[in-house]
Amino acid sequence: MSESQVTMMTRMTTTKPHAVERGPHGGPAPASDDSFRLQVLVGELLSENQRLRFEIEGLRARAEQLKQEAQSTEHGLKQTTKWVGMMV
Repeated sequence: MSESQVTMMTRMTTTKPHAVERGPHGGPAPASDDSFRLQVLVGELLSENQRLRFEIEGLRARAEQLKQEAQSTEHGLKQTTKWVGMMV
């Protein structure tokens, strides 16, 4: 056997077989189809990630607003009970 044949056989025995996706006629699907599907999936993931980041930022802003409203209400309640206590 030549050196290149030994190298080729070594590569064939040491590499793990990959699952081959089948195309519409039973043959292997073209690599460009796989690449396109991966690009679509990556695009969808990036879009969903951005949507979630905006949603989280909106929820944080709303939580801060509610926190400030609660503090304002608590302060108002303290002021009101102080005056009611003086009237009774």
